[in-house]
Amino acid sequence: MRFLITLNMPSRKGELVHQIVCKYPVDTIDQFCDVINGSDFILVEEFYRKPDNAGFFSVGKMVINTMHIGKIKEDNSSQ
Repeated sequence: MRFLITLNMPSRKGELVHQIVCKYPVDTIDQFCDVINGSDFILVEEFYRKPDNAGFFSVGKMVINTMHIGKIKEDNSSQ
């Protein structure tokens, strides 16, 4: 499932919040919440939006420190 995660840390562009789009192998946001609540770090696949806004492309794996997550939303935008 794909998620939009807002992190409580600045982005590399200097924005006050940092958002990432990622996939994690769960079926529901509730399952993802359980994983996060039981882990200090999680391994996700990160995605960037295509320049023409027509979907996403993978930029590889990344590890997230769950202590810096501010909010999580299911990403239901088009693939």
